[in-house]
Amino acid sequence: MRSRFDDPEFVALFADILRRMATLQSVSAALRREGFEKDEKAIASVTSEEVFQSAVRAASGESAQGAVPSRTHNVEKALRNLLFSTAKVPLTDGHKMRLRHTGHAMNTNFGPLTTFSTHNFADTYSPLLRILCEGHGEMPTQEEPEMPTLQEMHRMTAASPASTASFWLL
Repeated sequence: MRSRFDDPEFVALFADILRRMATLQSVSAALRREGFEKDEKAIASVTSEEVFQSAVRAASGESAQGAVPSRTHNVEKALRNLLFSTAKVPLTDGHKMRLRHTGHAMNTNFGPLTTFSTHNFADTYSPLLRILCEGHGEMPTQEEPEMPTLQEMHRMTAASPASTASFWLL
């Protein structure tokens, strides 16, 4: 018997509530931050038109030299606070920025990524992967070895991540 909370509408509703809670938590943390009082007036003075013009200038590659410096600084301050407040909230620009910064930091510390793999259905259904999951080293000698169902292969690979890693290394 299915629960009424299994419907996609409820899942979307719960995800939205979690997203809103994370946003409220990060905004309240920003408001409690030391020095926010100084930024408060500057942020409150920014109009939507100024933000729009700043976005147009940024998209066209223009510098902010034509704008009034103090107003541009206020827009930058408002956007910085907005992005900071949404850094831990998935599906927001602040979260995307945080992921980009984390990726750049990882590249700087550990070097560039040298391998990239996607585990797709065609790769899961392999006699070699079956052998690695079962733990015996005998390769099949038949041209078409007997294989379990695709669903069973998924269960086997999920139960043995080490065999999946070995398969990718091979």
